[in-house]
Amino acid sequence: MNIAVMLPAKAQDTPEAGRLQPSSEEVIQLSEFQVVSSADEGYKAANAVSATRVAVAIKDIPMNLTAFTRDFIEDRHAYDLYDIIKYAPGVNQDNVSPTGWARYNMRGFTSASVQRNGFGSFRFIDVSNIERVEIIKGPSSLLYGQINPGGVINYITKRPQDEAAVGLSASVGTDNYGRVMLDATGPVPGTNGKLLYRAVGMGEEIQRFVDVASGYKTLFAPSFTWKITPGIALTVEYERFHRHDKNTPSGVVVLFANGNGTTPYPGLPEDFSFAGDGDYFDFTSDAFTADLTARLLDHFTLRAIYGWNQYDQEWRASGQGGTGLIAQDIVDYFYGAGVVSNADAMYRRNRKEIQRGSESVGQIELAGNFEVSGVRLRPLVGYKKTFYGKYHGWQWTNPTGITSPYYIRPWNMRDPSTWDRSVPFGTDVLAPTTDNTTRSDNSSFYGVLVASLFDERLQLLGGVSRYDVHNEPNYNHLADEQTSDAADRHHTVWQGGVLYKITNEFSVFASYSESFVANSTLLQVKNVPTAPAEPSIGEGWEAGVKLDLLEGRISGTLSWYYLTVSPTGVITITDGVDPDTGNTFFTDIQGGEQRSRGVEADILFTITPGLQLYTAYGYTDAVYTEHPSNPDLDGTRLVATPKHTFRAWGKYTLQNGPARGFYFGGGVNYTGNQSHQAANPVIITGGYTTIDLVAGYPLRIGGRTWRAELSVKNVTDKFYYASASSISHPRHGILTISTKF
Repeated sequence: MNIAVMLPAKAQDTPEAGRLQPSSEEVIQLSEFQVVSSADEGYKAANAVSATRVAVAIKDIPMNLTAFTRDFIEDRHAYDLYDIIKYAPGVNQDNVSPTGWARYNMRGFTSASVQRNGFGSFRFIDVSNIERVEIIKGPSSLLYGQINPGGVINYITKRPQDEAAVGLSASVGTDNYGRVMLDATGPVPGTNGKLLYRAVGMGEEIQRFVDVASGYKTLFAPSFTWKITPGIALTVEYERFHRHDKNTPSGVVVLFANGNGTTPYPGLPEDFSFAGDGDYFDFTSDAFTADLTARLLDHFTLRAIYGWNQYDQEWRASGQGGTGLIAQDIVDYFYGAGVVSNADAMYRRNRKEIQRGSESVGQIELAGNFEVSGVRLRPLVGYKKTFYGKYHGWQWTNPTGITSPYYIRPWNMRDPSTWDRSVPFGTDVLAPTTDNTTRSDNSSFYGVLVASLFDERLQLLGGVSRYDVHNEPNYNHLADEQTSDAADRHHTVWQGGVLYKITNEFSVFASYSESFVANSTLLQVKNVPTAPAEPSIGEGWEAGVKLDLLEGRISGTLSWYYLTVSPTGVITITDGVDPDTGNTFFTDIQGGEQRSRGVEADILFTITPGLQLYTAYGYTDAVYTEHPSNPDLDGTRLVATPKHTFRAWGKYTLQNGPARGFYFGGGVNYTGNQSHQAANPVIITGGYTTIDLVAGYPLRIGGRTWRAELSVKNVTDKFYYASASSISHPRHGILTISTKF
């Protein structure tokens, strides 16, 4: 249930210092392809573009869609994207690296697609340039390409506004945290309002919750909108993000048995890190977009977009992150026979990796909005072409003979005196083990029609898309050989939905949709490519109700869904360690069928003026109906999928009196137990509950209004395993001062 309660404008929170508010002119300037941000009321989003590619009122969409506004994002003091999207039922954390590279799970399906303005996104996402987040539930390949059937997360970046404004904020916090952010927008002087700009800048000293680590990140995102004519506008955007970690924070140490991960290794300090001296992680991404919209006559809008992005990632790591992965005779060589079990020994090695990728995409769309015989029609046709997607990966590691001076002594996890972080040699002595390239391109034609009949009481949605995917041969440059053949995949996906307003306040809806993942690469067994993977086809059925009561004060969605995918997506599991190189073995498994069914509910309402309260519940029953490799695991739960989740967030702002403008709020998050090991789904990790609090007050300083806000997360200091490779953040606080001028 996606229920929102909205009071009239007089009952909403007053605009707060430090937040840029959309101008009243924005509604006029936006095209069919942009959301009307000024229509949002607090946490309630009025419309969305992600479901149909054009702005449609959420209450009229025959689909389950959750949208988070900028107000919600800022009140949450979101650490990352997951700090926002976890409030949508059915969305969970799949896996996250210690440096913040995260994957998400939607309705039981891992590696949920994350899009940036409808295009592919990056491994690292900072919230400073995010205006809103829209989450489409269920198979969504009609408009978003190759994705798993759980759904898609589309975040929309900030764009120039007509009214000049500057927002400035500075934050300090526990655990060496510091952050500054600038957000400026308005017309470029001397252009008579024809050229608008926006510039977002951010610098952060990253909070560190583990031993020895430190790091920083920066973001710069300028954008311009040129109003060429009253009906034609060009927007260009650029974003550069950089993150650097020193003595990279490590993840969970897992106890392995027979090459399979089991449970986290017990008894380690909560701030434990297996990072070595000199370990580092460095990531840089660049994104450029040019977006041209042109209104044709009175009823059609043409849009042409070009997008380009690239990333460069480099790191050195000396820890393995697991025990039970090295042979007992190697452990005995260093510690003596029978002194230390290999179940207590963690392998150490000096390894360097570089990954580089880039993508170039073009898209053209034509949207209409007109009436024929009393029927309102909103057609959309489009073509999207990924000109190329390229990847190049290198890896180097130290010699692994135990008598070599470059072999690092394993750690005895039961004896901290053996935790020697020194690495007595540099990366210059490492031997290359990987030098691989891949390249692909794809295209799609699609059409969508939204029809409104009987005074818009009946809403119909239908669409079809045709995908053509081409993968060039993968190449191993070390062996100077091709490791896979070229592969082509073709598939057509369909989607349909209907919504009927029984009354103006109560609607029912039903939908059907499909997903498609080409899986064009070769499956690997212990890092050796073997047979080609098969395409994964997903189907989804959903039905529910939507409410819009008390003149819009209550609105929402309650839905039931049923999803299947066959064969499964490619699942990569750890499969031991190569005794010759020390590299982790990875094996891909595919086949069988996965099924997910459940009920979702989320509620946003205002009981009294100034109070917004959001609650969300998700029930997810996601299992292997047919396991791809082991029939004994039929019926086991899908990885990173708690059956029950409950989230609540509320905020109250005083409307009158001497403390007018003071606000306080908080949130509760419950996540049920789940499996974190894809290769061992019978092992379940316990659930957890966390509490966050926030309070703020507007101040007059130097004739200007400032906002002071204190946020405390994980108030009870609850320890839990957040994913297969990450633990919880301990209790931590952030004090923020912000203003707008």
